[in-house]
Amino acid sequence: AAARSRQTPRRAGAWNPEGYGARMPPGKLIPANAPMAFLSDVHGNLPALEAVLAELERRMVTSIFVAGDLFLGGDDPASVYKRLSQVDARCVRGLSDTALVEISPEDLAPENEAQQAKASAFLETRRAIGELALKFLEKLPETRRIPLVDGSEIVVVHGSPADPTLEMSHDMSDEELNALVADDPADVIVCGASH
Repeated sequence: AAARSRQTPRRAGAWNPEGYGARMPPGKLIPANAPMAFLSDVHGNLPALEAVLAELERRMVTSIFVAGDLFLGGDDPASVYKRLSQVDARCVRGLSDTALVEISPEDLAPENEAQQAKASAFLETRRAIGELALKFLEKLPETRRIPLVDGSEIVVVHGSPADPTLEMSHDMSDEELNALVADDPADVIVCGASH
């Protein structure tokens, strides 16, 4: 099997406009060498996000990664979008993010009150975040790889490395988890979805 190459740390003082784990020309990843925070499943919940961001600021953690499901489900998705942008959070796309981008409002056909409530929340979220945030979601990767200065690697995904739509959870057997990890070479997997 071919060994994967490890990137060398960036030189001191080099500016990286996209933060740790960003791709820099010519296609090399800059290794992370500072504390990082990993969040997931914000679901438009601004008070919860603000509480987490305040604690991260207190601890001087500025490198923030979010494993998807950013806006749908909470009361203030537009403000969540603004706050994640302000802190330069590096995000991956979750299932609800994909739904917001790929499901046309015209295709919604709720058959009962519960489905009508979900459709209304979906439409209100799309309206609240607007086209700019929808384009942001559309461009998000399903996975994000973060090289570390010691040569190890973190992969951030909403579901699992084998399939970003299938969640990994604490109650799965080792066999089930191994199937979802597949042959991913990352040393650490950060995933969301299981809440």
